[in-house]
Formats: sequence, structure tokens, C-alpha cells
Amino acid sequence: MTTKSFVIHFHLKKRTGVEQAKLPVYLRLTINGERCEIHTHQHCELSRWNKQAQRAKGTTEQIRTLNAYLDALERDVQSARLKLTELGLPVTVSGITKILT
Repeated sequence: MTTKSFVIHFHLKKRTGVEQAKLPVYLRLTINGERCEIHTHQHCELSRWNKQAQRAKGTTEQIRTLNAYLDALERDVQSARLKLTELGLPVTVSGITKILT
């Protein structure tokens, strides 16, 4: 099975009716239309989030640490994809999440 689409997307997840200073950052992984969301256990203020870059904006140590963590997580997902491909296994959402967890 070939992979037609592979998308990694980071976003903040708002909960309705709950006012929060910092929102949780989620990774959304979509492969061939199948998707899942993974909580990164990181949080960011809405005013500091850049939707286009899918990263926090700023130069404080906390922001740089958050962005470095998201970069590392993205690399881990790409490495899991490569590992599945090298093993001749189909690249699926469940396959990648099994490797990551």
C-alpha cells in the first residue's frame, strides 16, 4: 500500500466553556485520510501561537524549549515513517503511534 498523503500538523486545542491561560498543544497526524490526535503534554498561550508556522512565537527560553520539543517530535514521526517503510510495512496512523508510544 502506498502512502498518498502524509500530514503532520500542530495546533492548540480549545475546550468550550473553559477559559484557560495556556492551551494544550496537539499533534494531528493524517495518513491517507485516516487521522489521530496526540497530546504533546505541552501548553502554550493562544496569543503566542503562530498558526502558519505551527509553533510558538517569541524568543524566551520557555518558547525555544517548546519549539525544540515540537521539532524533535516531528522528527520522531518522520523517523517512524522511515522505519515502517524500510521494514516493508504499510505506513499507517496506528503503525506510527505504536512506534512513538
